[in-house]
Amino acid sequence: MSRFCLLAWAEPGDSSTSRSGDDTEDDDTADLLPPEEDEQISGSYRDALNPNKPLGRAVNDACAELDHLGQLEREQLEQAQALLSKLGYKGSIFTSPSGDQPDGEDGENEDG
Repeated sequence: MSRFCLLAWAEPGDSSTSRSGDDTEDDDTADLLPPEEDEQISGSYRDALNPNKPLGRAVNDACAELDHLGQLEREQLEQAQALLSKLGYKGSIFTSPSGDQPDGEDGENEDG
């Protein structure tokens, strides 16, 4: 499974990205992958769409990993729903209450 991280670097002294207070390099890199796991693949938009190019394979791998993580999240939510049902909760964590729909999603047009 390939992992990749997109990075954007600011020019030194660029005031739009500097934070006030104590800036340390540890704060900026705390959430990044370790160097041995950080694979940077160059390419264009067309390369990302082509599954025969390295960037396209990396994008496909990333999408597959996101699908897998979504499936795991869904399983966890189903287990939570089962536990809540055992505890006597009658509702569903998968649906919102009927009054919480934003305007325009109920199929009616307010303009006439």
